[in-house]
Amino acid sequence: MELSLSSFLLYFSLSSLLLKLSAQTDNTALPGTIERAVKQQVLVAIPPGEPAALPPFLTSPTGKYAASFLRTPTAPGAGGFGNDFCYIQVTDTSTGESVWESECAPVSTSNTCSLVFSDDGLEIFDGSNSAWNSDAQSNGGNPLQSLELVDEGDMRIRDKEGELAWKASEDPRSNQRCGEAGSPGLAASVPPFAQPTGGNSGMVFGQQAGGGASGGYGFGGQMGAGSGGGRNLLVDAGLTMALTSSSLTFFLLASTVTAITANANAAAADIHSSAIDYAESTIADIQYYFADGTLTSRQLVQYYLNRIHSLNPYLHAVIELNPDALYDADLADRRRRRRLPTSGLLHGIPILLKDNIATRDRLNTTAGSLALLGSIAPRDAGIVRRLCAAGAIILGKASMSEWANFRSLDAPNGWNARGGQGRNPYGAAVDPCGSSSGSAIAAAAGMAAATIGTETDGSIICPAAANSAVGIKPTVGLTSRAGVVPISPRQDTVGPIARTVADAVAVLDVIVGYDERDAEATQAAATIVPKGGYRQFLKEDGLEGKRVGILRKGFFRFAEGSIEEKAFASHFDVMSTILDPFQSGEESALLAEFKLSLNAYLSELEISPVRSLADIITFNNEHKTEERIEEYGQDEFLAAEKTNGLGAVERFAIKRMAELSADGLERLMKEKKLDAVVTPDESGASILAIGGYPGISVPAGYGSSGAPFGICFGGLKGSEPELIEIAYAFEQVTKVRKPPLLTSAGETIM
Repeated sequence: MELSLSSFLLYFSLSSLLLKLSAQTDNTALPGTIERAVKQQVLVAIPPGEPAALPPFLTSPTGKYAASFLRTPTAPGAGGFGNDFCYIQVTDTSTGESVWESECAPVSTSNTCSLVFSDDGLEIFDGSNSAWNSDAQSNGGNPLQSLELVDEGDMRIRDKEGELAWKASEDPRSNQRCGEAGSPGLAASVPPFAQPTGGNSGMVFGQQAGGGASGGYGFGGQMGAGSGGGRNLLVDAGLTMALTSSSLTFFLLASTVTAITANANAAAADIHSSAIDYAESTIADIQYYFADGTLTSRQLVQYYLNRIHSLNPYLHAVIELNPDALYDADLADRRRRRRLPTSGLLHGIPILLKDNIATRDRLNTTAGSLALLGSIAPRDAGIVRRLCAAGAIILGKASMSEWANFRSLDAPNGWNARGGQGRNPYGAAVDPCGSSSGSAIAAAAGMAAATIGTETDGSIICPAAANSAVGIKPTVGLTSRAGVVPISPRQDTVGPIARTVADAVAVLDVIVGYDERDAEATQAAATIVPKGGYRQFLKEDGLEGKRVGILRKGFFRFAEGSIEEKAFASHFDVMSTILDPFQSGEESALLAEFKLSLNAYLSELEISPVRSLADIITFNNEHKTEERIEEYGQDEFLAAEKTNGLGAVERFAIKRMAELSADGLERLMKEKKLDAVVTPDESGASILAIGGYPGISVPAGYGSSGAPFGICFGGLKGSEPELIEIAYAFEQVTKVRKPPLLTSAGETIM
């Protein structure tokens, strides 16, 4: 269940983890030999900022020669564009002299570089993208099997039959001084802004990028870390994965996407110098700028990429970027220039998706877990299809509380093994809440025009309130859950998080509607979608004539005289209804529903390292360090795995929740003729959750420490029109939201 947890910060360095998990070689290999055990076997991985040299990954049988993998920065004053360089070096151990080196491979200063033994022989990766390979070829077409370093100082690769496929001495090179002035590769290093990658060689099974043939865009001239461009590499890892140290290390290597610091700095089309604050611009503002020629979709996407590059190393809001985002922006601009019909307010608008919403592109969908890294969904999620049909640009995946806070009750909000600890832009000590943490952080910090979150119980409402954003939790079934990593079909819903009510509603209008892959829920809910959509309810006088009840008892616990108490007293001085809190059987029902739903989701994936909840539990136990099992555990997983379908206990709990909803909120609202109820922050989230009811969270103020707090308007199923009227009117009257004050590194200015 997506619950709010107590706040504490966690710093999780995947980079240092990669160092510790350098691939282990086969114990049966001959001296001076590495036998390839998996399709892509990581030999060494060096995160950015690490020491230039690590212990040799291979020594000759007598120890006379050693092969090392090195990373060196561009020397000051050497020119070029400030890349690091990664390369193999074979040295004479008695003299320390270089006897052979691979080419100086330029890599992003933000990416992990790694040496992999693959079907191409030795291969150097910049993040998840190939930067150099030995192009070893077997005459007989046999798989490459062994890497040797002989006592003559030559490095060789042999195929499965023992035939020689490559030897280093055929390409002699040494003492290049990579990164120093005049060294190879320096002048040719790529500039730090987005360049077309061209072609579709990086696509899964030959897909076309963004529906075209020209390919997507990466960073630093290649697909950037976290771009998803390494999906082709992860396909093989998923197919051959045996959960060995080597395969896990490769998975972790690919997961350096969390850095999202791909060199997306000052492109020619940069708009940083503009007097317009695009970080706070509304979707309507942006469409106006598009129309008058002030702005293009490409410029806007580049702006957000630059902003993510700057802020994400601290905020950890974005887990992965779409390598085709700039390509898709160009398509949107082309339609606009040619005056072709567009699809409405979201045309050309960049949107971030929570990492549990599947996309059938080059992005991963992992719910923040290493266990799902490399899995491939059979199709886009239902709401993704609607967004793309409306012309929206999928900018990437937002980070989240791992497994939507359903793995453990002890893990902090905003933490996951792939992305580390998400931080609230209003202060490091402020809980970002969850589980749609990254979506709310990114929206608040202006890292996208709007974002998408999901909620089972509080996971849109709570992070929206905690990060001073607007979050809409729609009626269950109003938006399709098809293609979303599930918890409960009764309670799961998908909704927007944005900086304003109008922006959230613009997204809501696009993502609601029937989906044959979530037919039962969406067919029933489709009847409550108003003709003409939801934007018609953005009325400044929307509070007039409305009856709004305050759920006081058990919900308002602010200190006497505090800023929060005074703010809510002011907001609610005309509202006066009390509802007693109630208990439900939510937990027991969710555990059983989660196991059933998750196993069904996993079974549909085209490729996945795990196929069941039991597999995930095993994965976590085998990788306790990376998943922090000793610290946070997986108690919810273990409890869910013990369930055996929906038995008598679970059915009774579901029946009880339905009765509580009918006898509680529904009866209250009907008897008191209420249009909505109101609670602070997420305190009423469970009431809305178990009934499948909608809610809208709007910024309500800031405490003495600067921590935001919100107000939530909730109602009965299908009451979105009334809730939008109330929330929009409240927002326009109070105008309380203020953007976070951030340094260029993303840290909060207190």
